[in-house]
Amino acid sequence: MEYFTSTNAKAAAFQVGSVRYSLPVEVMGRSDVQASGLALVVRREGFKDIPPRVHKTEDGALQLDRPQEGFGLMVEHLLGMQPLKGCPLKEFAEKYIALKTELLYWQLPTADVAFDDRLYYTSAWTDGDCFFPLRREDAAAFSRSEAEVQRPLNVLQLQESSIPEEVKCYIEDAKGDWQCWATPEQQSNAEGAVPTSHQNSRLCIVAGEDRFLCLPPGLQRPCVHFAALPDRSGFAPFLVAAGPLEFTLVWSPGAFLHLRGEQKKTGEIRYQLELILKKPAWLCIHPTLGSVLSGVEGPVPHIFCFGMSEAQIVRFFPWGALAINGEVVCDPPATAAESKEQHSKTEAPGTTAQAQGQGEPKPALAATFLRLFNKSFEPPLRICFVNNDKEGKAVTLKRLEDFDVHDTRNEEATGFNIMLALRGALAESRADLAVSDKRKPGKTIVFPINSSGELLNENQVLIDGGAPRGEELFSIALYGEYDCTAQKYYTFETGKKLFDFHRQMFMNRRLETAKAQRKKQLQQVQLRLRRNQQQLQQQTRQLLLQQA
Repeated sequence: MEYFTSTNAKAAAFQVGSVRYSLPVEVMGRSDVQASGLALVVRREGFKDIPPRVHKTEDGALQLDRPQEGFGLMVEHLLGMQPLKGCPLKEFAEKYIALKTELLYWQLPTADVAFDDRLYYTSAWTDGDCFFPLRREDAAAFSRSEAEVQRPLNVLQLQESSIPEEVKCYIEDAKGDWQCWATPEQQSNAEGAVPTSHQNSRLCIVAGEDRFLCLPPGLQRPCVHFAALPDRSGFAPFLVAAGPLEFTLVWSPGAFLHLRGEQKKTGEIRYQLELILKKPAWLCIHPTLGSVLSGVEGPVPHIFCFGMSEAQIVRFFPWGALAINGEVVCDPPATAAESKEQHSKTEAPGTTAQAQGQGEPKPALAATFLRLFNKSFEPPLRICFVNNDKEGKAVTLKRLEDFDVHDTRNEEATGFNIMLALRGALAESRADLAVSDKRKPGKTIVFPINSSGELLNENQVLIDGGAPRGEELFSIALYGEYDCTAQKYYTFETGKKLFDFHRQMFMNRRLETAKAQRKKQLQQVQLRLRRNQQQLQQQTRQLLLQQA
């Protein structure tokens, strides 16, 4: 510390490539910089792969072999120049990654290097007060590329298989065709041999015209269920393994088989089998969270259900997923007679379950968000329109043509905001202001409108007009999406780069933490050994003195 605070202290000079950088005494004297590798190099103590005495230029600058872009961005950051502010969108991901990588190398704080989670359209972006044009090359940051489904290790794709011998004897006299699907064969060990076991280690399902048999792991005899499984329509079944003895088999987008086993003290395993049939809906796997998402009305064990069978798109964020309907019909408030009749009927699909008194408008579901918190999903957050125009007519809103919904982090990075683009206007509602749903799990955010599709709550409106129409909403944190109609996955270039970098950074930190813990444990063991050795030596000396 004295080196940088003494009266003779000088600015630290570095040369990377052909560029010279200088950090003044005020910066080098800061506690975060003093605790970093930069201070060690300046004090000629060495750091990582940098030797204690590095070469200097004629004017005394330390010559470093570091990436020039990253080092330059780091110097600007330490000088308070905010190098990422106003950075062209097409360059942002590369510069953000370069800056954070350099800060991590020198063991400098990275928490204050945050990016603004701004809202973008195809041709414009906004800071919440005004719209600004978006250059074509910057819009390319949101270019899509088709992607394959990314299955986590606990999601196993079933394969067509021959009927196992344990099942054949139970269907020999049954009529009709049988089809068999099974999880992959058990992998061989390091010696190339498949481990032998008297217990079945695969899950097989054999389906017929009036029944199906299931042979789960650990059983020698199959479970039988006398009900026909629905037609798969080309769907390839897969298995979600929730534990060694608990599974959810997805037979089709509307048929699920939940198996839960229990091992007795005698070693015997027993399974409970439940067939869950729902109205078929879209089904996908979150590419970064590994969760299976479905549009069916839940609950289905280990499947995260949105209750939106007609959703058009599912958007993937590192912190959750947003399903958006393609069309929303917003009815005006019912008359007294209509309201009374509605109370005697079951609530229509696609609406929230708020209490509907006489003459109250019926909320129409536009989107549902599932957000991850502490490694588990929070109850669903529903985004609804409410037509409050008593003298008006029903209004139909179509995604992109009339509206779009997005999720962004707030400016303080302490929470999330739901963003709504509606016919040239932009509205916002904080997620923590959502109200509890009275009949369904989760919460609801309501955007009141009139029969012309105009927003009525001034507190929600950020900009009342002038936004691009017919364009999607984006943010640089958006990882990808699933097209429910085309049944295809897509990724966004910038969001994927940022996520992959943050995931690698997190994994590296975990590895460094684990190494530090092991080192600390080793030091503690060595300390105990030294103490034991000292005690033994002391006892030996005392014994020798007694004998003398």
